Amino acid sequence: MSEGVTRGMTEQSGMVVVLGAGYGGLHVTQRLASLLPERTDVAEAGGWRYPIVLVDRRPYHQLTTELPRLVEGQRADAALDLDLRRLIDAERVQFVQAEVAGIARERRAVRTTAGELGYRFLVIALGSVLNDFGVAGVREHMRPFLTTEDAHDLRITAALAVEDAARRYLERGDDDLAALQRSLTVLIGGAGPTGVEVAGALAEYLDDRWEAARRVAGQPREYRLPRPRVILVEAGPRILPGWSAPNAAAALTALRELRVEVRTGARIARVEPGRVTFSDGASVEAGILVWAGGVRAPRLLADAGLPTGSGGRVVVDAFGRVPGQPQIYVVGDAALHLDAQSGRPLAPTADLALREGETAALAIQATLRGHDPARVLRPLVRQALSVGRERGVANLLGLPVRGRAAHTLKDLIEWEYRQSITRLHGYSLATIV
Repeated sequence: MSEGVTRGMTEQSGMVVVLGAGYGGLHVTQRLASLLPERTDVAEAGGWRYPIVLVDRRPYHQLTTELPRLVEGQRADAALDLDLRRLIDAERVQFVQAEVAGIARERRAVRTTAGELGYRFLVIALGSVLNDFGVAGVREHMRPFLTTEDAHDLRITAALAVEDAARRYLERGDDDLAALQRSLTVLIGGAGPTGVEVAGALAEYLDDRWEAARRVAGQPREYRLPRPRVILVEAGPRILPGWSAPNAAAALTALRELRVEVRTGARIARVEPGRVTFSDGASVEAGILVWAGGVRAPRLLADAGLPTGSGGRVVVDAFGRVPGQPQIYVVGDAALHLDAQSGRPLAPTADLALREGETAALAIQATLRGHDPARVLRPLVRQALSVGRERGVANLLGLPVRGRAAHTLKDLIEWEYRQSITRLHGYSLATIV
């Protein structure tokens, strides 16, 4: 086993323990590794074995903002799972591959499946889990879209659906076109950025597979296998809530150009195998059901007695600290930051997670030096999403960008992030502009 990775470790401790190696957690880890003293200095000063201990259940960092690219075949699975051993400084960071089981604040300890970890500072960056909002059947019958495994499984399922429908059609002809149409229908619940991107990616990918099956059949004029349908449903009055109305309208146009059926004001009331029923009693039958309708923070945060608000996220101050618990920081999807002007929770994004991570890292460094933290969280208005392989919508520092330019902008943002974690030790445009 290489240095920097530990399994089955018990009774360890770190001056800073970071829970989660997502966007926020990895950024805190990389930045603190460059800001904190050398490992030997730390041992002499406080008896901590490592300046930083990073805990995650996977040995890799997942590029979750690129998951829709995996669905449409623009990324390989391996390209989105980056080995943490190549991203962390093994002299200053100890990686523990384990599940987090609980947080004992009174003892300043974290319980994990690899043992208990003591800490002086704790950074919680555990991300989010599926939020079904109490809708019956969502967890049982709809696919989540949170990890590379989810994206891979969706792509394979979509490909097999077309292949199976084409085979059945060639064997039986027009006997049951309605059943074939149902098997080739995808319904996606939730039209936030994830739902919009997944809908666009699936629409193009399924169409490509359908055309390939048609060519194999060798009957271009008589081939009547129904085209795949992608239906995107949103409970609210429009897609992309939280985005500007003009950008949401531009995304809607791009989706319709890809033949995605968009239904707003469609609140899901119940999900059964192959069927979604809405609050008005209408229903849709579909062979593939995907949930992109929302996430929440892990419940173990509330179980630890931390103050939580919307979506189970932990209430924090402008430095990312938990009120009354100055040694505990929360970054990423698990943190609840309020907009200074509107007072509403800031939408969790990868860029916001990076900014929260930077703020927390600088605050911890200042505290260790005996100073009060100085840099408060400064949200960055940088939004970009892709709609299929060539279309996109973006908002860069308040300026709208659309079409191919927006798609290219998202490519550049993703490229810049990769450089920041693989070459620049956490320094990113998302944290300095």
